[in-house]
Amino acid sequence: MPNPNRGLSLNLGFLKGMTRQLKLIGRLMVDGRVHPAIKLLPVGAMVYLLVPADLIPLLPFDDAAVLWLGGSLFVEMCPRSVVDEHLRAIDAESEVTTQYHPTHGETDVIDAEFHEPGEPK
Repeated sequence: MPNPNRGLSLNLGFLKGMTRQLKLIGRLMVDGRVHPAIKLLPVGAMVYLLVPADLIPLLPFDDAAVLWLGGSLFVEMCPRSVVDEHLRAIDAESEVTTQYHPTHGETDVIDAEFHEPGEPK
């Protein structure tokens, strides 16, 4: 029998990965160790997104492809040590925010009985 939660977990994984990539790009954009010329890649991709005329009108997903390509090339061209440092920091932040969320069955349960006042126990 197919798992009904599989699609949801795939979607959440995709969104988590996308969020991680956007955080990484944002951190690299403000990092002084990244050459300013390389920072033109994501800026150029955003400009392409905002320009009303499409340079490749035949492709329905050209805006998304340009954003993905600009972001991917940017990360690949950044110094590997800087990228790794930021990825570790992002993962550490993510770990802290999810660390204290109990999963099903791991919550504290208080077993008690209720009695109306004046009722015999």
